[in-house]
Amino acid sequence: MDLLQVTCFLGLFPALYPLGKLIHKKEINLFDLIILFHTLNFMAVPLWKGNIKNWSDEGIISVFVYYILFIVLLLLFDIHWDKRFRECTNPINITRYLQNFNNLKISKVGTFLLTIIFLVAIVYYMPRATYILELEDAGVELDPSEKTSTFVFGNIFNVTGIVLTLHFVYGLKNRKIVTIGNLFLGIYLILNLFFPRRIFILLVLQIFLCVYAVKRDAITKKLIFYSVVVAMFLYLVYFPFYNIMRQGAYEVKFNPNEPIESMGRLASYAWDNWGAMSVDATDASDERSLNLYDAVYDLMKYENPPMNGELTRLAIDIAIPRILNPHKAEGSQPVLEEMTKHYKDQADSYLLVAYGEFHFIGALYALLLFVIVTFSYLFYGALWSQLFHSYMPKIYVTFICFALTWNVEGTIDSFLPWFFSSLPLLVMLVILEKKKIIEIKKTSSC
Repeated sequence: MDLLQVTCFLGLFPALYPLGKLIHKKEINLFDLIILFHTLNFMAVPLWKGNIKNWSDEGIISVFVYYILFIVLLLLFDIHWDKRFRECTNPINITRYLQNFNNLKISKVGTFLLTIIFLVAIVYYMPRATYILELEDAGVELDPSEKTSTFVFGNIFNVTGIVLTLHFVYGLKNRKIVTIGNLFLGIYLILNLFFPRRIFILLVLQIFLCVYAVKRDAITKKLIFYSVVVAMFLYLVYFPFYNIMRQGAYEVKFNPNEPIESMGRLASYAWDNWGAMSVDATDASDERSLNLYDAVYDLMKYENPPMNGELTRLAIDIAIPRILNPHKAEGSQPVLEEMTKHYKDQADSYLLVAYGEFHFIGALYALLLFVIVTFSYLFYGALWSQLFHSYMPKIYVTFICFALTWNVEGTIDSFLPWFFSSLPLLVMLVILEKKKIIEIKKTSSC
């Protein structure tokens, strides 16, 4: 075994604590998930695929020392949380919290709204969002109004996925499998295949988490076997197919006035070029999966002086509306790109920002960032639910925090702006629940 394999293998051990909970079907919390997903991205993936990189031994040791400091601190915090708050029913203990509810109904008006949302998604949002991704990859400037409208509907579309997931899982608990809502969920899954793989995987993990929380006996060895088969299909077929479609965007010109036809041409391009491009597309998937490790490695490699809070200041600066801050900078991301020399496809993470700020002491700062962000989000969601006597805002923010644990490739620049961008969604959820367009029932007091 070479040094990378040894360090990555050692880095797997802290994950045994939350993994043991999953194996024995115990309750899990958000900190367990942060450990698991960081282990996957920073240790398991490099252990599996890191041989395609030419990382130096010195750099590998530096990354390992920094990572293990962070993950051990997080593990100790997680163990402390379990000792103090294991029995508490709150969103941090996410699986126990989701058990607090036993039904989510969608009214006829809700079904009509779902139909409208899906029609808009198929005709406008899905193809246009993909189109915007491709143009941004090519460095093309886009119309701000088009980006804003796509972003707004994208948030509505994401909330729709949460509602449909809960409707399915609580229906599964109550043995109500055949419903129009579950049909919509199936369509939703298919539509998400056209988005970046992390979005699709997040949806699948979201469904699995809810099933684990609410209907744990449904997770059998047979289901796990089928899940592994599906995962292999996604890795060997779907992810390369999607990468070929993305590459095809440079040859198959996307016409925003003919979005569905353009998506069809992209899919046809991927199908026609599968034989010639599938190996390279698989290699591209492997390369992208190593970006998180590679970004931290390069940040250490170029030996930049610590920023001592400047990256955090820039993240706060970009969050202030331009009307109040007309001369604001572009946030921390361009600075980090300069520090890592990654001028394209930069993989950001809290670990990256924290090391840029304080070098190895950044391991503690990364932990503080996760704690501050998570508790701030959950307090905000609980405040909305308390003020408006509505469950959905708190549930929605809980899923946002779950997404935070999965989307390791995140940045603190989006932390404060989220509070502003979430306002319309939270208002919408309160109205939908108050009007009983969606109605969720609780089983016990929190």
